[in-house]
Amino acid sequence: MKLELEKQLVAKYPKIFRDYRGDMRKTCMHWGMEHGDGWYNLLDHACGLIQHHINSRRDYRAHSLQFNRCLARAIKGDTKGLEWYFTVNGNNSWAKKQVEDTLKAPKFREVPEKVDQLIAEQVKEKFGTLNFYTSGGDDFCFGVIRMAESLSANTCEVCGSSKGKIRGGVGIVTGK
Repeated sequence: MKLELEKQLVAKYPKIFRDYRGDMRKTCMHWGMEHGDGWYNLLDHACGLIQHHINSRRDYRAHSLQFNRCLARAIKGDTKGLEWYFTVNGNNSWAKKQVEDTLKAPKFREVPEKVDQLIAEQVKEKFGTLNFYTSGGDDFCFGVIRMAESLSANTCEVCGSSKGKIRGGVGIVTGK
């Protein structure tokens, strides 16, 4: 892929491509992304979905843990934390009503598992399809990667046309 496009992806997803151009003894990302420009959009969309998922899960986990701590204190009689949790733009009367309603039938929130940041280990073309090797992530991330890899088999590696197909049995993808 052109250096300019690689740098755009790295700038847009610095957490995923944190090892870009890193030490060749530690990462294959030292050599950059080894595929044609036509798969830029596939990679961009996949990375966007993955990073959004990871960020959302981390935020939801943090909010759930915070709510559960506040609720545990409120059950013991200290409602200040739960009132603070429910306060929106200084509207404390609404927060007190929420605390009352919550304490009528206290229910702790389910805390999702932590999702480790997905890090690209290698991104390349192999046998006519995109191969995206990573560490971290979860099943959702792996599903997005598999989808992008599958779509690459029908997307021209050179131009990005959806008319690409594997030709000649050697893994060359072309839209022509």
